[in-house]
Amino acid sequence: MRAFWACVSLLWGSTATLRPTQENPEYKAWSPFPTGAWVRHRQVEDSAGLLMEWEITTRLLDCTPEKAVLGIETVRIVYGSRSEFHRDRREIPACVARDRDPDRADDRDLREGEEVVKVGHEDLPCRWVEVCEMTRSGKSISKTWSCPRIPGEIVNMESRLESSAPVRRTTTLQAWSQE
Repeated sequence: MRAFWACVSLLWGSTATLRPTQENPEYKAWSPFPTGAWVRHRQVEDSAGLLMEWEITTRLLDCTPEKAVLGIETVRIVYGSRSEFHRDRREIPACVARDRDPDRADDRDLREGEEVVKVGHEDLPCRWVEVCEMTRSGKSISKTWSCPRIPGEIVNMESRLESSAPVRRTTTLQAWSQE
């Protein structure tokens, strides 16, 4: 769950308030939807052969011109059984600090494209962005598919760490229903 929100935070940018501000892309991704709109993702993480799975439902609880409030319900799935239910709330400000220079932009390889992705019974036209970068732990590759027709816009996300060490990690997040 933390990995999911860390990726989302990286995708949408900094929230510092001392610099000039701009519209928050994450707020913009939720604000067109009515209160109660939701999306459900399934997250699977494979870390050195140890599989972990979560079901994450994110619901728009409130939206004002200043902020959007999300309710996040997370269920851990162990051997097909649902357990460890957790609820959380997030407030997303309408404006965030404007970043002048993205950090480490020279260290990244960025690719973009378009692809149709099936969510439930619907085919959604998605934009994808793939970022490859070298970290201390090895090569990190993240690919995110987004579509403005789904609450929050994040349709799928894949992240993997390729390392010469025995521990390799792959995380997959897929939207499988929405309303």
